[in-house]
Amino acid sequence: INFHLIILGESFKKKPPIFDVAKEKLHNNIIHWGYAPSRMTYYKFLTESDVIVSTALHEFFGLSVLEAIACGATPLLPYRLSYPELIPEKYHEKCFYHTDDQLIKMLTEILTNGCHPLPVNLHDVPLKLQWTHVIKKYDNAFLTM
Repeated sequence: INFHLIILGESFKKKPPIFDVAKEKLHNNIIHWGYAPSRMTYYKFLTESDVIVSTALHEFFGLSVLEAIACGATPLLPYRLSYPELIPEKYHEKCFYHTDDQLIKMLTEILTNGCHPLPVNLHDVPLKLQWTHVIKKYDNAFLTM
């Protein structure tokens, strides 16, 4: 399957050996691997992405996934952590996997047939979490204490 790969994130001294194996095996497909040198470069990579895949066992509110969705990437996420709370339930079937085999099947489908069509408003999901939208909820919560 022909695809390009952008891996974004910091590299740490202690990392699973599979990352070195993947980097070696997929070197012809890699556009970028590692930390983006600037915020603008980071967003450039996100806007060039068709799909964001996460295999996270822990995350911090799913911020990087939300950023990618806001930039137009279709999410393919494990059904765990905070992810199910971030995506409207009507999109769960198309955005979530439960097993590694299901991830492989869904990703293969996307890579061979293109991203499944999702409504544009899925890309608006992160917008409702912006500070300008939630500040009134916080103000009301504090006022009612």
